[in-house]
Amino acid sequence: MRGYVERFDIIIGYTAYLTNEGYLFWQLANQFSRSSRRELESASDQPNIPCYYLAGHSIELSLKCFLHSTGYSLDELKSWDFGHNLEALLEASKNEGIGQHVNLSFHDELNIERLNSHYLEKELEYLEPQIYTLPEIGNIVGVAESLVSSLAEHAAKHSDSDDT
Repeated sequence: MRGYVERFDIIIGYTAYLTNEGYLFWQLANQFSRSSRRELESASDQPNIPCYYLAGHSIELSLKCFLHSTGYSLDELKSWDFGHNLEALLEASKNEGIGQHVNLSFHDELNIERLNSHYLEKELEYLEPQIYTLPEIGNIVGVAESLVSSLAEHAAKHSDSDDT
């Protein structure tokens, strides 16, 4: 089995051939979500920009996981229409029925929208002196965790039939 894995695992020194893009989105979303929680728990009282980035990336990957399971191709998910746009990904996911799997409140959606204004423009990666209007960090980490946990079974179910 050297050099081949059916589902992506981080393997040092081996080539991992990805056979399941949808499940990979979920696995990475889970890793980013767990990392955001660890960063939140180790943070001081200072604003923790990396934690926002980790949670935002988890949200992005969770939504892409869901959309991939409904038939969106990897190229569509990487397109300018979606890319790193959390609001566009959320809207498309709602149209595809994510509400049957995840209970996102109005406030959760508002937090995603507030984060997106900085996440989309890469402001969490390339900081400039300005005023950042970000959601409360615990709330956005909670949204990331909720998406990952709620989509776990869905991602696993669709990974069996995914032959990308």
